[in-house]
Amino acid sequence: MVLTTKLCRFSGAKIYPGRGIRFIHSDSQVSLFINSKCKRYFNNRLKPSKITWTAMFRKQHKKVGSAAAYLETGIFSSWRYSILLISSVLIITWLNLSNDVMISIQEQIKTR
Repeated sequence: MVLTTKLCRFSGAKIYPGRGIRFIHSDSQVSLFINSKCKRYFNNRLKPSKITWTAMFRKQHKKVGSAAAYLETGIFSSWRYSILLISSVLIITWLNLSNDVMISIQEQIKTR
C-alpha cells in the first residue's frame, strides 16, 4: 500500500491522507493546509519565506540538510562522539601536515 502525501501550500509540510484543510479559491484553485495556523497565515497574506518554521525559510537560509537532520541516525551520533574525543592538539598537528604525508597516511588506511 502506497500513501500519497501532498505538501502544505504555506509551510511545505507533508500532509497524509485524511489530514489537513482543503481551501478552494473562487477561481477553482485548490490549496491544502496542514492546520488552521497555516491557513490563517496564508489568508493574512504573510510570506512563508519570512516565518522561521516554514520549509521556504529553511531553504532560503540554507538550513535544509543541516547536522540536526542527521542526529537521529546511529552512524552520525557515533561519529560525532568520536569527534569529541579528539584533542585540539591532534587536530592542529593534522592540519599542519604536508600533502605528501597526508597522502601516505590515506594510502595506509586504504590498504588495511
